[in-house]
Amino acid sequence: AMLRESILVQLVAAFELLLAELYRSTLFSRQYSKIALGDSNASVHMSALLEATSVEEVIRGLVEERVSAQMYGSIREWFVWFDRTFGLRAESQLPDIGVFDEIVQRRHVIVHNDCCVSSEYLQRVGPTQAKGLTVGNRLHIDDDYLGSAIDHIFVVSVRLASLTRDK
Repeated sequence: AMLRESILVQLVAAFELLLAELYRSTLFSRQYSKIALGDSNASVHMSALLEATSVEEVIRGLVEERVSAQMYGSIREWFVWFDRTFGLRAESQLPDIGVFDEIVQRRHVIVHNDCCVSSEYLQRVGPTQAKGLTVGNRLHIDDDYLGSAIDHIFVVSVRLASLTRDK
């Protein structure tokens, strides 16, 4: 059981790294650089400007701040960003986002709540994905669940990378 839990945690972490890199490369690209710089909330401390050796270094700092902030958002917020930036309509072009959300939320329960269902998990995944679970139930990851999670994240990853590359 512990091995499957570890694999799921690493799988979601790898997806998050891919997502962060897609954000980063998008913000660095010429076409979308205005996203990083055009935000009225973006600011640079005077000390950072004085320490910077180039404009690119300042831009890199702004991009990294933006990527970090985006990665702390919810899964829905991740896909809203891709929708807004690329016009993807992720909900309709990617496999069931609800299933994907449950996989990520399950990872959070494994890491932060010792595999025990929390009220936050139930709220975030909704009744369809929670399937009769209650607070305190232990979430199990069997071979079927893990295989399905691997397949789902693989398809979402490839599809998202493909959709953003084509834009």
